[in-house]
Amino acid sequence: MSSNIENYHSDPEPKSNDILEELESVKAKTEKIENSHKKEIDGFMEQLEAIKKSMKKESFFSINLKTTKFTPEKKFVLKHVFEDVKKLERWHKNYSSTDEYFDAKWTVMIKNYGNVFFDVLLYCEPTARVEKWCVEAKIDFRLIKNLDTGDKIDSITQYNSLNDYDGCGLAQFLWDQALDFMNVDGSIHVEVEVEILKIEGFKRMAIRKFDESQKEVSDCILVVKDFKFYILKMYLAAQSAFFKTLFFGNFSESSQYEIRLNGIEPEDFQCFLEVLYGENAISDSTIDGILHLADMYDSFTAIRRCHEFLLEKSKKSLVQKLKLAERYNLIDLKNICVSKITTIGNIESVIRAENLPKLDGRTAQALLQKSIEFSMEPTPTPVTLCQRFKKLACEPFDLLIILFISTLLAIFLRFCI
Repeated sequence: MSSNIENYHSDPEPKSNDILEELESVKAKTEKIENSHKKEIDGFMEQLEAIKKSMKKESFFSINLKTTKFTPEKKFVLKHVFEDVKKLERWHKNYSSTDEYFDAKWTVMIKNYGNVFFDVLLYCEPTARVEKWCVEAKIDFRLIKNLDTGDKIDSITQYNSLNDYDGCGLAQFLWDQALDFMNVDGSIHVEVEVEILKIEGFKRMAIRKFDESQKEVSDCILVVKDFKFYILKMYLAAQSAFFKTLFFGNFSESSQYEIRLNGIEPEDFQCFLEVLYGENAISDSTIDGILHLADMYDSFTAIRRCHEFLLEKSKKSLVQKLKLAERYNLIDLKNICVSKITTIGNIESVIRAENLPKLDGRTAQALLQKSIEFSMEPTPTPVTLCQRFKKLACEPFDLLIILFISTLLAIFLRFCI
């Protein structure tokens, strides 16, 4: 009996050992499987990282840059009323005031060329002293006479090369033809429209520096052609949605220290940066380029400041302002331009304008409405004989001629009757 009891107590021991051995075996197998899977996962992750590193990030400029065929115009109009032209003696000259456009001083001169020709000359001179310079331009010389029914215009268009040797363009009108454009007070209204096709040797004085002297306070270089602009990413990103995405988006350029900008001029970009940094860089000469970049780079600040300049200070013509208003959707400026169209001649000048963007529906409708209103207005009444006599009262000789002709007419009618 005691042996049975001993056997009873000794039997479970081998079974427990077997279970433990089995558990240890399962554990070892599990660890082996886990290690095998871990190696496979680690290998897969290494391959994934290698693929990610080998992949190039997409270029920002391939998907975000606004495409446009528009090139900022370099165009302006000089206007001057020359007094007492009829009294201008042979070979004598008369000069207009001087205006500044595109870093140059422009002056119009008229000359009585021996009572045969009426010369209109355009003089150009750089604002900064330079040794050699050249301007290739399309120049439209115009004589204008204001009439009750609109403007009477005679024009001569020339392509001139103005340079350091001969800084003028010339148009010759016949003297008698010019006198036909003379107003009652003896004045002649001269306009010269200049479109600069090419300009060399001119350099605008920068208001603010963005060169290597700013390297310590910059964290990025923007390259435009051969010029480098040292800027601060955070400041530029705050002023432009375009640069915010470029600098802080997930693009190949976002991590670059030096980024090239294509399709723009360094002079325009210098002015654009000056505006963003609060400088007074907007003028009639620079506004086309600044507005072009402000629209391209989605900068509300620059667009707003240009809009304010066009409303308050610009001397650009009505047509030039309307072009910019349509191109960049400057609503207030657009409304003011339309309100200043008061004659058929104004509408014709808008229609004839070169490079005018397609008018939006509201503007086109407003111009059509004005055309209808102008066409329905009564034509000016002809000047009566009495009014002519009143105008000639200060000219005794002319009055005597009219009285003489009237007497002859009366005698003729008497004999006919």
